[in-house]
Amino acid sequence: MVGSITASFPAITAVLAVTFLGEELSRVNAAGIVLIIASMVAWSYSHGNGKNSTKHLRSALVLSITTMVIWGVGGIFIKLALDGLPLIAYLGVYPLILPPIAFAYLRHRKAPWRVFLPKWTVPVMLAIVVAELWQLAYFAETSAISVGSAAIVFPLISAYPIVTIIGARMFLKESMSRLDMCLILAVITGIIMTSFA
Repeated sequence: MVGSITASFPAITAVLAVTFLGEELSRVNAAGIVLIIASMVAWSYSHGNGKNSTKHLRSALVLSITTMVIWGVGGIFIKLALDGLPLIAYLGVYPLILPPIAFAYLRHRKAPWRVFLPKWTVPVMLAIVVAELWQLAYFAETSAISVGSAAIVFPLISAYPIVTIIGARMFLKESMSRLDMCLILAVITGIIMTSFA
């Protein structure tokens, strides 16, 4: 359920970009965006489970909708900020904002100080590698948004789980159903449609 809801954030961004930023989409682009979002929602919904308690279900629902709205509206603010700031200046703001937010959250959760200074173990090293990869992806995403249409860039970016799914199949030998393969094919088709000028 969480993935189904949060995967639909580009729909909000695309509608707001067309409505408020004056961006234009061809019918093929719009159909591709719908196909990507619908396929990602269907994929995440097909892998959900109903084992959560009602309390956790409500919390997940509220947090998922909050995430979807923040990411959807946030996409427009990113585009507006990049229209007025050089890319490097925008990227420079990001590391100033995230550490205080993470620190405040961990302090609110009453995390011990050792959480802030973990020992050098394999999981910590993997976390650093992942953080670096995500920063490279964030740089690429922000660069794409600075030169491209928010209504197209965000739906394309939202298809990233497809790479994870394929990687899990190839390297972790996780199984994929026919439905999974059909939805992956639908996302790839949507990406091709969205990429048409």
